[in-house]
Amino acid sequence: MRQPIAALALLAAVLTSACTPATPSPSPANDTAQIRYVLDSVTATGWNTGNLDMYLSAYVDSATTMLPTGVVTGRDAIGDVMRKGLRKPR
Repeated sequence: MRQPIAALALLAAVLTSACTPATPSPSPANDTAQIRYVLDSVTATGWNTGNLDMYLSAYVDSATTMLPTGVVTGRDAIGDVMRKGLRKPR
């Protein structure tokens, strides 16, 4: 009687582990969703509340952006330009 119970327990463990979802691998859809989240929440909130540090938190130090005045390279340089147009909180 012990062997069938042990075999049943082993079978249950194997079946349960087979049903556990694997960690999803990175995909363009996941990357896009993460980028949208950062743009829609972090940078938008930072800009709309006048919080330049929050706005720039999505930028890496070597970021490059195109502005009406031309290409600006570097997080600090981008911050200097953005600071001029940033709405001041009330």
